[in-house]
Amino acid sequence: MDYSGNDSEKTNSLLLKSVLDAAGFSPTEIKSNKNCHAFNDFVTKQMCKAYTGIYVGSRAEGIAGGLYYSGEQSDIDAIKIFLQEYKVYDNDSFNMFSEKEKEDFLGNIPKEMKEDLFCFALHDREFPVIRQQLAEDLNTIRDITNNIEQNGPASTEKCYDNNSNSLTLVSDSVACLEYNHWPSCANDWINRSKDTDWPTEQIIKQVVADKCLLAPFGHVDSSNKSIQWRLSMRGENVLFGILNNVQIYCYIMLKIIMKDRIRPLFHRADEKDILSSYCLKNLIFWCAEKETINWTYSNLIGCLQSCIQKLIKFVKEGYLPHYIIEERNLFNSKLTPSISTILQVDLHDFKDNIMDILYLKSFETLQEFSGNFCPKLLEKTSERSVILQCWEDKIKRLYLNFTHFQLFWFNYDRYPSLESIQRYKDILSEIENYKGTTVFKNEYTVMINSIIGMLSYSLYRQIPQQKQVLDEAIQYLDLTKKSPRSCILLRLAIFFLMERKFESAIEVCSNLPSRITDITPTKRLDDKIYQSKKHLLILLLSMKTESLRKLKESILSASYSEEIQNGLPSEYCYILDENKNGMFLQPHFKVTYMTAEMWAVPDVLQYELLSVPEKLKSFYEDRFPCPKYDDVPSIRIHPLLNCYLLQYLCYQALGRRKLCHEVLTKLNYLTAKEATVGENYVLFYNVVAYCNKNSGDYRKATKYILRSLKTKPSRRNAAFGYLKYVINQSLTLVREWKICPN
Repeated sequence: MDYSGNDSEKTNSLLLKSVLDAAGFSPTEIKSNKNCHAFNDFVTKQMCKAYTGIYVGSRAEGIAGGLYYSGEQSDIDAIKIFLQEYKVYDNDSFNMFSEKEKEDFLGNIPKEMKEDLFCFALHDREFPVIRQQLAEDLNTIRDITNNIEQNGPASTEKCYDNNSNSLTLVSDSVACLEYNHWPSCANDWINRSKDTDWPTEQIIKQVVADKCLLAPFGHVDSSNKSIQWRLSMRGENVLFGILNNVQIYCYIMLKIIMKDRIRPLFHRADEKDILSSYCLKNLIFWCAEKETINWTYSNLIGCLQSCIQKLIKFVKEGYLPHYIIEERNLFNSKLTPSISTILQVDLHDFKDNIMDILYLKSFETLQEFSGNFCPKLLEKTSERSVILQCWEDKIKRLYLNFTHFQLFWFNYDRYPSLESIQRYKDILSEIENYKGTTVFKNEYTVMINSIIGMLSYSLYRQIPQQKQVLDEAIQYLDLTKKSPRSCILLRLAIFFLMERKFESAIEVCSNLPSRITDITPTKRLDDKIYQSKKHLLILLLSMKTESLRKLKESILSASYSEEIQNGLPSEYCYILDENKNGMFLQPHFKVTYMTAEMWAVPDVLQYELLSVPEKLKSFYEDRFPCPKYDDVPSIRIHPLLNCYLLQYLCYQALGRRKLCHEVLTKLNYLTAKEATVGENYVLFYNVVAYCNKNSGDYRKATKYILRSLKTKPSRRNAAFGYLKYVINQSLTLVREWKICPN
């Protein structure tokens, strides 16, 4: 079916393409989102080597939609490999061995593995999933918290906004076993004739090489479902990645039709799920292989109609074959004749009236912004959508990784060592040699350079004989000088202070206090992102299409760490600068110092690191196998407090009493709420007490010490040591007063 010669169909096809682009599904935006997700997932795995999650679904594929998309929010789909000590072998392959080969194979398996960790997978021919002999012996059900529900093979975690009680995020995680084989029931796919030569031989080999995972979920209609394991083909991501743009558009539109048009026809949950995104993905694979149509933008309507017609055929037959394992029916007994009839009638109606898709719920916002899909406005909206998505991706990444999600500290040991420094060097090397497209790479590399520099310097201070370590510290910290982030610059200023380069430390800190207003707590993150995007949108609405295009190209180049040479009008350069640095938010983040950096910080912070309780709250212990924070204690200090402390210590060391007094006055005028992180008032009280003590104002020092001890009455509180010092000083003054002549 090819309508590319029909002018009306051409016009409507190109209009449909423009609508999809403006809604956040342009090839540029999909590619950007996909690259961003892939690179950040790669970095996470480098920082936390034990994490084995594999992300799938709309977010990983870059097709979650943009600002102007009104459809339901895509959830996060993750596959987590668990019980890696279990070795699952393919029973069919084993039976093809000779008796001697079997004996040799079994003889090479350690005794403890034979008893506990070794099992075979049998193929169920009637329901082509894997049936595992010892399924009942494996603990496949993890503890479920109040926020998690079981949904088929997935554990669905739902997050709610505390204020509105509205659903903000859904995450589906499927716990799988690794199955290091290509199942024999999938061999037919390798050899069968492909009408369109899709996929190529090379791609087929790549899919086969990726092998499989096993999910603890049987076929709904099987009497053996309680002991069956569903085959999960890793290579499906590879297949999706080679679909052309028009095939991806068709998949997106089929999902929109499913969610907005078909699901509302049914009331029961099991009926709504008869057509799933996974069904539609397999449908697109079949169309890519079988349908010899003209997959072009001008024939988009014809392509979508062909896909719908093929879906109608599968529904009518009651059999949608899995693309790779053809014997596996993705429909089940829930597709009754009456439901099948309803689906066929509605799909036929939609196939004959394709442009009705524009008036589904998913495009409501876009319809309003584009004046009922005016082509000129759609073009501008498409450019804005990419800019806004890049903007949101970066600001979320900044806040999540610099504040809420402590990604950078996973590889920290309690003490600095050449080994821990080398681990971060290896991570940096992996990021710089990443084979894909890096997105926001500079944010990661600057932070890791800061970590390597401070760890190296801490090791040098502990073992001063290692001069080469000092040279490395200077080399890596020098790379952080141009960072716009106060949390990075303040760590650099600490180094200058410790090396007695006081003027350099003062220069770093000089402009920060006036810029630092607050740090954004997690609960206000969404509000901040919304404010920033709203401000940006107002600016973008007044820009012409050509300027929008150049700004989009500039922001994409900046995101990919590329040189920007596209003639962006000078009056819009400040938006690009904000994208690099401020995001209209002046984002400031808590400054973190780990125990391993204790030798690289001044006394007052050393005392705080030493006084950190041994048992701290574990950080995402249930999600990420990483060091608990009671193994790597740290302090997190407000950037304003950190900045004033550094200025005070520098002016004191230089003997500039007037400036020292001015900074101390500012410290004394601060309130605990203005300069604390996570309501850690004790750290604030102790820092201000320390500075007043050093200046000889024991009355004020005592006031802050008592507030600190009242908040945390413990000998592990550093204020306890300050109190002893103040008391001793007071006793000395009393003795001197008593012996002083009248």
